[in-house]
Amino acid sequence: GYYFVKDRDGKVGTSDDSYTKFLLQLLGDEVVNAKAVVPTHTKTITGGDVNNNLDKDPTTVGDVHYNNEAIGDDVPFKITTSVPDMREYDRYQFALEDIMDKGLTFKEDTVVIKVGDKQLNKGKLVNGDVQDGDYAVVVDSNYTISDGKTGTKVEIIFGNFIQYKGQAGAIITITYSATLNEDATIGPEGNRNTSSLKYSINPNHVGEKDNFEESDPKGTTPESWTKTFVTAVKLSKISAENGGALTGAQFTIEGTRLNQMVVTGYEFVENNTSGTYWKLNDGSFTTDNPATPGMDTSKYESTETKYEKKQITTVKNSSENNTTKISETLEVNDEGVLTFKGLAAGTYEITEVKSPAGYNLLSEPIYLEVEMTAIPENSYPATTTCTWTIYQKDKDGNYLKKDASTGAITTTTNKAEAITLELEGDTNVFKIDVENSAGSMLPSTGGIGTTIFYVVGGI
Repeated sequence: GYYFVKDRDGKVGTSDDSYTKFLLQLLGDEVVNAKAVVPTHTKTITGGDVNNNLDKDPTTVGDVHYNNEAIGDDVPFKITTSVPDMREYDRYQFALEDIMDKGLTFKEDTVVIKVGDKQLNKGKLVNGDVQDGDYAVVVDSNYTISDGKTGTKVEIIFGNFIQYKGQAGAIITITYSATLNEDATIGPEGNRNTSSLKYSINPNHVGEKDNFEESDPKGTTPESWTKTFVTAVKLSKISAENGGALTGAQFTIEGTRLNQMVVTGYEFVENNTSGTYWKLNDGSFTTDNPATPGMDTSKYESTETKYEKKQITTVKNSSENNTTKISETLEVNDEGVLTFKGLAAGTYEITEVKSPAGYNLLSEPIYLEVEMTAIPENSYPATTTCTWTIYQKDKDGNYLKKDASTGAITTTTNKAEAITLELEGDTNVFKIDVENSAGSMLPSTGGIGTTIFYVVGGI
């Protein structure tokens, strides 16, 4: 016979439960479940290294819940779910909600959605319905996440989702990319991206639109999340004699994971009207006018082009011919500080191209290896943070080692013996002190000069 079965209070237990049909037809003994099976999903970053290898060993590359990137890098995301059992429904609403921190810029043109092997076509949302395609993307780039923090909310609404009723269990994949931008969070908090599914939970209620309206009952899956970590280097020039700040030093930086970064310091901008600097062949800048009698003009890149010096906090892109090098010459500010924000795990070479007046130019670049460690993948969904370790190296790639008794610096291939940078107090700042004296003496111990590097990591 037919039976009408309904929960007494008309409510499901949790936000990810769903109803079944109220009306049952029984032809014999049956086992009836009070609630239907609900969708689940997983969000990952593709192409990550599950063992944190800097070289991304092909044997260990896969889908991960965390990674590290440099500012300017694209982070590829993948969301995996499946077509739910919709046998009891005549209409079914299905949508993805994705919320990312301000440090991630969503790239809408990278969205690809597949149901099984079929790639869906993008349409548009008109009055709550998807038109001219299989799904629509709605983006709010000034979405309030919590406590005043803003980010981006992306909604992907499926049109006429009930058309997949006969494909229950078919895999749905949603892929897209986001760019790690200049607002990226530095340190252990990371840049978070969370997703959840919204879906119909009551076959006795027929929604009128593809998109959920306020009166439509809906379920929400638990969040699935990823984190992308990034670090920074703060460079301070000081005097070995008195510890005072030194101005006028100019640097370039290059590395294995350097596409773009945020720089705080000085830059030189072409200004032939009021500029007071000229560029030399070695990439440095000088106030020595090439028109001065007796001046060696062969050392100037151009005797006509002039530059002005501006204090900036800006994004710098790598050169077109070398995607690992920031090509501009950058100068420390009035406090002797130059900050490089947006470095991923990798190896970096920082070269001084001009020293402060009266001090020696560094005879060799400074070499650092930045390593990130996070909670292993099998610990997910524990709240992931990361730690950074900074190793000192020489130009041949060997680690620097300090003798505990004599203080002598030698090299080693054993990373466990290597000199690592220490945290400054209880901050997330790593510091390296490298001294140099004024005058004509050559820099000692590899000629690394009068420099302090502050590396902001995630502890």
